[in-house]
Amino acid sequence: MNRRTPLLGVAAALTCAAALTPAISAATAHDSTPTVQSSSTNNPIPLQTMPRATAQFFRSFDGDVSVRLSVTGVTPGSDHSVDVQRGICPATFRSGGDLAQPATVQANAAGQINQTIDLGRSVRTARGPLVLTLRQGVTNDPLTGSGNSLAVQGLACTQLPRHPEFYGMWGHRLAHLRSSLQPVSESGASLWGWATYAYDANDPQSKTGQSVTVTVKASGFVPGSVHAAHIHSGTCASQGGVVVMLPDLTANSRGRISAIDTLPVTQQPQGPLYINIHEGNSNTILDANGNPTLAFRPLLCGDVSQS
Repeated sequence: MNRRTPLLGVAAALTCAAALTPAISAATAHDSTPTVQSSSTNNPIPLQTMPRATAQFFRSFDGDVSVRLSVTGVTPGSDHSVDVQRGICPATFRSGGDLAQPATVQANAAGQINQTIDLGRSVRTARGPLVLTLRQGVTNDPLTGSGNSLAVQGLACTQLPRHPEFYGMWGHRLAHLRSSLQPVSESGASLWGWATYAYDANDPQSKTGQSVTVTVKASGFVPGSVHAAHIHSGTCASQGGVVVMLPDLTANSRGRISAIDTLPVTQQPQGPLYINIHEGNSNTILDANGNPTLAFRPLLCGDVSQS
């Protein structure tokens, strides 16, 4: 078990878009199991692939198609392109050849998107399978630039419904069809994992006398990739500030992560809490001004149930 020294105290009231301190450095080894005397959950915490999203499609009486996107688990305050192309989800990572004018949606401070987009009529009459994709960024955004591969990378996608009532030329009844968006990972593989969390109120090996121990087991990452990870206040569906910075997590040659870290804290972290694993590492998730970059994207997230 590795014992690390955190650079953020529990009392730090940082939002996800605020500046984070550099990566935590390793300290002395700690092989004993912490005595959990307060808030803890030794039961596995499922880590969900982010984002979680649904799309509700509408066809008006005059034939126009629109979609209502409901998304949680994206970078707080981030902008994203949404496009419709011919293809199969998730085998579309490019921009161009759009059947509807790409739209831009924006997440709020909690990493949520609730926005309706007009797709026009061409998607109703187009032949072949159509896929709607939520992109990681906006290609004409100065921060991302059209040459940034992360900007056009898919976050989530779904097939447009091919329902007779929805696409029929003579349908007169308003159609409402709903589908879930499939998250798209950087590696193309399915991300999966679990974690445990334990708070020790009396840890003699901690310089503060208190500590938090977090175990992470996950797979589906790009081999050799390094990822920032944090404990936040809030939930995966409504993100909040950083409470404890975890050491960066490194995937092995098979894209798997396995880590156990114990970190000193100055007081018991107050719930609700969640564990977040980002796409980038601690040196790439923020720009020089402390603003989130495209690499800030949450990949896996799990809500901590404290007892």
